[in-house]
Formats: sequence, C-alpha cells, structure tokens
Amino acid sequence: MSREKNIWNDGGCKPEKRIRGIRIGSYSKGQGEPMRWRIVNTLSGGKKMETFPSRMTAVQRYDEIASLVEQEGKSFQLTPTERAAIVAWRAHRQARLMAGKDSLTLDKAIHHVISWEEKQDEARPTVGEMFLKFATHKEKEARGRNSERAVENVSRELREIETMIALLGQNARISVFDDEAALRVIEERLYDSIVGRNGGYPSKTTIARYRRHLNVFLNWLVKRGVIARNPSDLLPDIQEDEPPREVYSPEELASILAAAQRLRTDAVPWLVLGAFCGIRPRELSRLSWEDIDMKGNLVKVHHGKSKTGRARFVPLPDVCKQWLEWAIKEGIPSHGHIVLGDTPQRREWTQRRAIDALKGDGVKWKHDALRHSFASYACALYEDYPRVAAWLGNSVAVMEKHYRQARRKNEAEAWFNVYPEKEENDKA
Repeated sequence: MSREKNIWNDGGCKPEKRIRGIRIGSYSKGQGEPMRWRIVNTLSGGKKMETFPSRMTAVQRYDEIASLVEQEGKSFQLTPTERAAIVAWRAHRQARLMAGKDSLTLDKAIHHVISWEEKQDEARPTVGEMFLKFATHKEKEARGRNSERAVENVSRELREIETMIALLGQNARISVFDDEAALRVIEERLYDSIVGRNGGYPSKTTIARYRRHLNVFLNWLVKRGVIARNPSDLLPDIQEDEPPREVYSPEELASILAAAQRLRTDAVPWLVLGAFCGIRPRELSRLSWEDIDMKGNLVKVHHGKSKTGRARFVPLPDVCKQWLEWAIKEGIPSHGHIVLGDTPQRREWTQRRAIDALKGDGVKWKHDALRHSFASYACALYEDYPRVAAWLGNSVAVMEKHYRQARRKNEAEAWFNVYPEKEENDKA
C-alpha cells in the first residue's frame, strides 16, 4: 500500500474529491525528521510539487485545486469571438497544408504565443525597478540645485508617484503602461485611497496634481526608450471633482449572475457579496468563508481585511445567503478564501479572469458598480444613511453626497429580489 493511502489510516481529514492527475502524500527527510505533506500535480503534462507543513493545509490546497479543475471542466465554453478565431485558424491551416507548407496545430500555436508573451514580459523590468532608478535620478537632480525647497518638492512628488504605482499591485511589469488602461485604474483607485480636505473624495485639483506627477515619471520612461509613448496623452480631461457613481439595474445584475452561473461558478460568491453587502473588491479578495455567519446572517470584515483598517459587520440579506447556498451546492468549497487562490496576487488574478470571461459574454462591466449599486439601493430601501455608511465603511457625508435619492424604493426592492432560479424539481 502506498504512503498516499496510509496517511489517512488514523482518521485524519481527506480531500473532498479525488482528481486524476493530482496526488497527495506524506514524506520525511530522514529518521527523527518531522513529517511533511506534498501535492504532485501532473495535469499540465509536467510535474509540479507543492510542500506543506501540515496535513490540514495540504488537504485545503488539494480541495482548492480540485474545485478549480472541476469548475473549469464544467463551465468551459467558447465565446463567439473564440469560435470565429478557431474557424479562421482551420481555414488558414488547411490552405497551408494543401500548399505543402508546415502549419502548427492549434494547441502548439497557443502554447507558442503564451510562451512568447511570457518571455516578452520577463524581458521587461518591473514598474518598481524603474521607479527606484527614477527616484535616484530626481533626488540627485534636486540636491544639485542646492535648495531645500527643491528637495522637499521632489520628495513630495516621489511620494505621490509611489502611492499611484503601488495601486497597480506588486511586481507589475512596465508593459502595463503600453496603453492608458492602467492609468484609468490608478485614478479610479485613487478616489478610494486618498481623502479630500472635507473628509470626502479628493478634488479635481488634487487628482490633476497626482496625474501631473505621474506624467513626469512616464515622460522619463519614454526618453529612455523603456516605453514607446506616454499613455497619459490618451486620457480624457478631468471633468468632475469625483468619478460618476455608476450603478447596475436589477435586470443588469440578473444578467451578470446568469452569465457567472454559466461561465464562472466560482465567481458567484464574491459577486453576490459585492452586490448585496457592498464589500469592496479588494476586501472580497481577503475575505474567507469563516468570516460569514450563515446562521447569524452577518459578514465580518476584519480590521486586517478592511481598507480602512477598522472592523465592521455587514448584514447578510436572504437573497445573498441563497446565492451562497446555491454556489456551495454547485461544488464551490465552503472553506478558505471566498476568491480562489493561495496568494493575494492569485486571488486578484482570479477576479480579473472572471471579469474578462463576463466581458467576453457581452457583460458591460462597470468599475466598482456592484458596491455603488448596493449603496444606492440600500439608501433607498432603508433611508438610514449612518447605518448604510457603517456597513460600507464610509463617512455619512460621503453617503449623503452621492447616494441620497439616487434610486427609488421600488427599484431597491427589485435589486434585493434577484434570487437564483430554482431547479425544476424544487419548483414542483
């Protein structure tokens, strides 16, 4: 009997499902050495091993991988664009073969492109690496002016640039600046990351100053040939003191969740927690199933997982609870992180991948609109701004400024009634 089977003989926890191509077992480096657990994954053709100090963590990771494999197999569907691409590739390959020329198979062509893109990314430096060089250059330049004021101005400028590029996430490659999309993300996140003088959102002048400072860094990159052009040239003018609070209609929410049911079942839990509890996207990536009290109908956002650093409790509406129960019945693990992934970076990548899948299915994704929709409809339903502000982790002033009379009460009731469709046998 193999060691993979022997390790469960003492009644220890076991994986919920066994997946062909993934093995879990125990080993020791020698007599008297502590026992360790290992997962061997051969699904991709090669052999990938992960080591864990305890059986519990190994089983949790195994269940996470097994769930991803199962959901990918269950929900994988081609988008219309992908189907059209395959038709075009078949015609191209057939024409080449008929002309007596070599042609890559589809799987080899895809792997070739993936490998090429990865090599391109690896060959380019990270944003952090280039910022360090830029900061050294600017500080040296400021000291050369022999002016304390110049040094202070440069220090402030560098602090604000560093604040912005930190919003891109750790280890972002410089290729992120190949277009203006990253700058839009930075500015959208800035509104939720810095506080204006009145305690609300930053003013148009403040955002313009941050944009001007980042522009200096981007121009420096262009001069050194690190990027081809400054993407800030493509940004629209700053028109408002704060970004518009886009919201979804109940019908749009129903379409989003229906698409997630078809394409990305694993995304349903964090989507409904955003829509019916107003939890921020990054807070969702830190949230665990253990933070959800299904019996007490509460979600706790711990201080270490909250953007503000303050813990808060958010009520769990019946509609959200039913969606979570639906997801669990579909095989989503009810332990570990709400968003699948063993690191913060992987969980954010999982969220982006799900959003891309929804966009490919025709969903119009609006930045942070699930949270903004919850705020608008909750204010309309309860008419209690301090209470809703506490759930969201916002100030009452911001709540009243942006969400007073934003939606009617009947619209709010419709929002909190977007339930999962019952199976035919349930209806009977």
